Amino acid sequence: MSSNLEPVPITLWLRPAASIVVGVRLHVHVRKAEKVAKFWMEPHVSVAGSYGMTSSELHMLSKVVEDNIELIRSAWNGYFNQ
Repeated sequence: MSSNLEPVPITLWLRPAASIVVGVRLHVHVRKAEKVAKFWMEPHVSVAGSYGMTSSELHMLSKVVEDNIELIRSAWNGYFNQ
């Protein structure tokens, strides 16, 4: 039996003000209130785009993604490679 359902994104809640959502390709979306950013995870963590984030917020969030890259990858693999 086949399913037409889209994969459900994985959300890593780091603190009440920010969340990181892992998409279908290896990248993460970060949302903080009305601000958003996208980070590529390979070949290294880098900002793919952002709206409303300051450079200092992007730098801090890039570090958060780098610090949690194995956790994010593990969750990604566990979900998408079931």
